[in-house]
Amino acid sequence: PMVQGIGQLRFTYLVRSAASTARYLATGSVTNWSSVVGVRVCLMARSLENVRLQSTTTYTLTDCDGTSRSFSDGAERRVYTQIFALKNALNQ
Repeated sequence: PMVQGIGQLRFTYLVRSAASTARYLATGSVTNWSSVVGVRVCLMARSLENVRLQSTTTYTLTDCDGTSRSFSDGAERRVYTQIFALKNALNQ
């Protein structure tokens, strides 16, 4: 891992189409980068130390890929999402 405690880091791009609709696309799916008007950043972080009893406490969360995952390893995890508008594309 590049940064300890970071389980996922995902960028998706808000792409505006000619029909004035917009949708989020993964990096590999963006074909016209000039139509990108925003970026959604999702980060899943985990505690560096165990804060729960292992194998006795199970919890479920939805990760940055939209997948429901269960954990029982004692670490606490949180998912943070932030959306950024691209200033150079706001008036298009």
